[in-house]
Formats: sequence, structure tokens, C-alpha cells
Amino acid sequence: MTKQEQINKQLTEELNSKDILVVKEALQKSRSVGSAELIPVILKKWFTSDGEIQSDITDLLYTLKDKKTIPFLVEALETPQFDSQRDKIISVFWNAGMEPKEHLSLFVKIGCEGNYLECLESLTLIENMDPPFPEEQLLESMIHLKKYFGEEKNKQDQKYDLVRSIATVVSVRDDMETD
Repeated sequence: MTKQEQINKQLTEELNSKDILVVKEALQKSRSVGSAELIPVILKKWFTSDGEIQSDITDLLYTLKDKKTIPFLVEALETPQFDSQRDKIISVFWNAGMEPKEHLSLFVKIGCEGNYLECLESLTLIENMDPPFPEEQLLESMIHLKKYFGEEKNKQDQKYDLVRSIATVVSVRDDMETD
């Protein structure tokens, strides 16, 4: 076991403690010596905590600067255990100023298939990403949008206008790439 793995194991134990002071100290240590691999543990604690602990975790997540956390956050979005928290996970990306361009189509898909809040958070994130986007991501995004707009029932969907905004942003960004 590497030194970092040992640190992460210790921090995981501390984050799962019932003692609030131990958890708060572990969150502080996570900022300086933790690694991206702790993201699933921190998310789980975020979703099961309240009050000061939840606030401290929100602050930690919203100030992430390590791009190595992106794959762990994306994995959490794709984990059924976190389905009911996807809007919060998406908010981490844009609050932390991350630009997960290589996952654009995932956010478009969530916008199309998810609930209103997930769509709103996805739109906010996509609007704050700077082009260029990977061409494959743009093409996959267009497929998700075409599928959404191709279903008659979606015209009555409360998030229809939000998805339309996602489509506008994606197509404008696509046009910027070809200019």
C-alpha cells in the first residue's frame, strides 16, 4: 500500500466517524493531504450529513481545483446510488469552476433525461464551458437532443425550454468550432 493509499484509508475512517470533531478535522486534512480518490467517500458523507458537516463539505467541494477529481465526480453521476443527488453533483462542477468538456454529452443526456433541477444544473454548467468541445462530444450531444425533441410527449415537459436552451448553447458552440 502506498503512502497516499494509507492516508486515504485513514481519512476515510475519520470521515465515517460518528464524532463530528473527527469528521471536521478529516475534512481539513482532505484539503491538504487527501487525493481525488476520496471524492466518493466525501460525496456519500455530504448526502448523509446535515448542518455544519454538510456545509463544510459543500465548501470543500465547491473549492476543488484538482482536475483529477473530474473522473470521480463523473463516475458518481453514473452511479445509481447517487441518482437522487445528481443535481448537487453537477453543481460541484460549475461552482468549482471546472470544465468537463470531455463529458459534454453526459451533461446533455442528463439534461434531456433527468428531472428539472438536473436539467437546470446541466444548462448552467454547459453555458459556463468555453469552447472548443471535442467533436465526438458534440455529435453525441446532438443525438441526445434529437432524441428528446423527437418525442412528442416532451413538448409538454416542464423542462422543455431548458433543453431548448441547452440545444442552442451546444449548436452555437458547434458553429464556433467550424468558423
